[in-house]
Amino acid sequence: MIGDNTKEYETIKALGETYPLAYNLNVAARLQATFGSQREWIDKIYPKDGEPDLNALIETCKEFINEGIDIQNDTTDKKREFITKKMAGRILTAVGTGEFLSKMADTNKSESTEEPEDETEEDNTPS
Repeated sequence: MIGDNTKEYETIKALGETYPLAYNLNVAARLQATFGSQREWIDKIYPKDGEPDLNALIETCKEFINEGIDIQNDTTDKKREFITKKMAGRILTAVGTGEFLSKMADTNKSESTEEPEDETEEDNTPS
């Protein structure tokens, strides 16, 4: 998905718009800078006890959508504006946090499950 701009994006539909979702190192770095570490970010989104941190969900939604928009802007003639944190909250309200988290997981899965090149090497060590 992200490395190959010809593939389709995971999207969410809300408020009469379709928003692309993208996750890559740019998103990971911004979330890490915001939350301190990838582990802290994940713990806020998927806490062991209690509810997810709503600010973390809104920020995550904003970052995933804005990266998707940025990639689309690089590859199409139509240029979309980035969404604000306030708009991300409205989108989350419209689609629901469960639907967003499901799409977010699908985006992460798509990004990490692209077929790797065969890197198997034969063991030529003498016996």
